[in-house]
Amino acid sequence: MTTSYITSVDLEQYFVSKDDGTPLSGGYVQFWKDSDRTAPKLVYSKQTSSTDSSGNPVYTYVALPNPVTLSSVGTVQDANGNNVALYYYPFDDEGNVELYYVAVFNSLGVQQFTREGWPDTLAEQVASENGISENLLTNPQFVDINFDADLGLSLAVSGSGTTAFAIAPGWDLVATYTGAGTITVNRNAIRGDLNYPTNPPYTMTFVVTGSISALQLVQRLSHNPGIWSPKPDAVNGYVATYILTGPTTTVTVTYEPNVGAVTTLLTAANASAEYVGFSGTVQLPASANTATADLGYVDIVINLPTSGTSIVSSVQVVGLETNTTGIAFIQEPVNRQVDHLFNHYKPLLAEKPINSFLTAWDFPLNPAQFLTSTVTAFAIGANKSAYVWDQTIVFQTANSAFTTSRATSGALVLTAATDTQLAIVQYQPATIAREILQNRLAVNVYAKTSSVTALTLTVSLWYTTDVSLPSTIGSNNSIVLTLDADGYPTTQNGTWVPVPRGGLGTGAGDNGAELTMSANSDFADYSAFGWDMEGDSDIYNATFFAIVVGTGSIANTKSISFQSVSLVPGDIATRPAPKSINSVADDCYYYYQKSFLPQTKPATQVGTAFEIAAQTSPASSAQSLGPYVSFPVAMYATPTIVSYNPVSNNAQIRNTSASPADWSATAAVNISLKGVEFTGTTAGGSSIGESCGIHWTADARLGQ
Repeated sequence: MTTSYITSVDLEQYFVSKDDGTPLSGGYVQFWKDSDRTAPKLVYSKQTSSTDSSGNPVYTYVALPNPVTLSSVGTVQDANGNNVALYYYPFDDEGNVELYYVAVFNSLGVQQFTREGWPDTLAEQVASENGISENLLTNPQFVDINFDADLGLSLAVSGSGTTAFAIAPGWDLVATYTGAGTITVNRNAIRGDLNYPTNPPYTMTFVVTGSISALQLVQRLSHNPGIWSPKPDAVNGYVATYILTGPTTTVTVTYEPNVGAVTTLLTAANASAEYVGFSGTVQLPASANTATADLGYVDIVINLPTSGTSIVSSVQVVGLETNTTGIAFIQEPVNRQVDHLFNHYKPLLAEKPINSFLTAWDFPLNPAQFLTSTVTAFAIGANKSAYVWDQTIVFQTANSAFTTSRATSGALVLTAATDTQLAIVQYQPATIAREILQNRLAVNVYAKTSSVTALTLTVSLWYTTDVSLPSTIGSNNSIVLTLDADGYPTTQNGTWVPVPRGGLGTGAGDNGAELTMSANSDFADYSAFGWDMEGDSDIYNATFFAIVVGTGSIANTKSISFQSVSLVPGDIATRPAPKSINSVADDCYYYYQKSFLPQTKPATQVGTAFEIAAQTSPASSAQSLGPYVSFPVAMYATPTIVSYNPVSNNAQIRNTSASPADWSATAAVNISLKGVEFTGTTAGGSSIGESCGIHWTADARLGQ
């Protein structure tokens, strides 16, 4: 049967002199409460008192004298001189853990050794019984740090204020200062034969000089506004804390919710020249944190000395159901501690950019070639669409509904000119569409809104097998015909199939992903995943792909700003990986190119940077060859060419010599994916060898 009495695994307990190893004949062992080392605490021997109905022995536990006098050969005996095994009862009358402090003496009363917090194996046993099998803090022995361990870290502060330094995964060093000061941090690799308590592989040393008024080592338990706090009847809510301190180090460990009272978990005052571990258990007050898990947190704070040297390691916090004291540090190898650091590295990995399937939707790099970044409202009617920036179509539910501008951050800003819903759309051609659709997909939107109420975005992905796209030229149509209240395209122009999302989202067939932007928000990441066409052979018939990011209602004068939108393979949605300006420009040139400077809107009479060639025919010669243009990037399809006179308000080639004049009958000929030739009738009075020039645009945009 099980019992609460604890013994060692040795058959015989044998005590010897610390000086010569001889038996402690006539010595004695004295037992006190570990928490009160002046209060005796009984130990016991086990005896058979009877047998049960099956003939099995029934045991009783009989108190031994305290102190226990050792036999002539240094073994434990009872009051009658019988050799017995010694049993501990490390609990109080209410069943809470109450460990022993043990001292062993020889027959002359000379102390041989002591044991505190005994039996120490009980701490891990009790922790397991309380549902605790591991330390709940990250990186408790500083096995991973954010600085070069060989060089150490010197942190200088000046003026006044508070600064947080991320010195190690899971740990911020927070300094408050009223003048100049320096904090030197070093991680120390510990030799195994030093046998410090908890056998730490590393300790951390902090040396403080100057005007440092507070120094705290902080680990934040994010999204846990009331962790371990008791239920209203206050029958649980205990926290056991442990910390290893170096010589002459005094620290205080506190529990600090972002809303509510601070609770001191442990004060460790080591005045010795040794390494000493301290443990303590306290009951938390009922949580008063009014924050939700989205914003609420608890900080575990180690308050360090503000001058001199302090050394710490082996920091442990565990939540308990009962008032259990003496919880020892639960040792784990370095490899296991590294395993537990995924909570630190996961958000870093999730934020590590991945190349996006989309073109130029890292908006600070979008060249906005054809209208520039500032676009006035489109009077094209309700439920109509228009191109605004490269690879970016905007749908509006009201006529003249929005204006476009570029924020100082580079973001695409859509400002409502009347109450409306909006959607941004991008198409990709067949080759890229089929590549996209072979992957499980995730989307990240990095955006903000000035809306005074929460704004819903709905992301949806689509493909079609139609031979052409809805046209924005003339008809002002895109994939979107109507939006529902949250921004999902309920009807479409053309025949489109939504990419399924496995029921994870909203909208028709649960294929869209609703993302809620807080009112008056700052830029934030909004992500969704789960779009997947695995096993659907129809993807190889796709002729075009579309992404639609639709909005709920945006009030007049309110805006939404898109810094980036990315579409990436897998389930981790990230912002788009950085690309150079030239690389993004080349991506956009695949669909649209021009001769004008990047921020110049195509128009006549813009007399800079135009295409120039030497006139090869005399005056008034028809079908003469003018400038020839070789595109820097081969285009998606044979483009539509528009010409612009750089000086006069017409589309003619311009003679730019000493006697400037306009050509006539200018035409774009031999148009290909790689370039275009301009021909015309040379100006009267011109001569062979004079210069001629023209501006142009080449448009192969999808859905133009």
